[in-house]
Amino acid sequence: MVLDRVAAWVASAFEINGRHSAAVNALVLVVAIVGIAGVGYTAAVSEGTHEYTEFYLLAENESGELVAQGYPASIQSERPNEFHVGVENHRSEPTTYSVVVKLQRMYTANETPEVLEEETVTVDRIPLAADAGTVERLNVSPEMRGSDMRLRFLLYPDDPPENASIETASHETHLWLNVTAPAESDATASAGLPSR
Repeated sequence: MVLDRVAAWVASAFEINGRHSAAVNALVLVVAIVGIAGVGYTAAVSEGTHEYTEFYLLAENESGELVAQGYPASIQSERPNEFHVGVENHRSEPTTYSVVVKLQRMYTANETPEVLEEETVTVDRIPLAADAGTVERLNVSPEMRGSDMRLRFLLYPDDPPENASIETASHETHLWLNVTAPAESDATASAGLPSR
């Protein structure tokens, strides 16, 4: 056994013989038990204090399931466009999260993309209990139009600041997409006109 070998090594290293070898065996056993208990306690305490939040974007596939793929390549301006965000609260206390969605016109010719213009298209509050999660549907109705626009979703574990940005958010995810004018059939239907 390993403990017997360690005890024998300690006994030979300190020239312990006969009647003292039982005491050496007991001492080695106590040290081993204390060491194992310390490692177990450290693992249990550090695992219990790890608090975090998950934030992700989902899209609906053909069968109606929400999945982390198949995001739209384009959306329409001035119309509700549906997105789904997931928030998981792995904290020991209830938290009300805020999701701020911004549409950004970008200049991407150099290595660092630059925001030329942006609009806040929605702000939503998501209350969650401790160790709970949800997927929320957000309707995004931008006014700006253009190609290669960045739709940025920012998460805050409380109220967002007045000028929400990537620098102030706790989490971020985004999509690159095109924002087009409303389809003609949508425009005539909303005006009460028959479509052609």
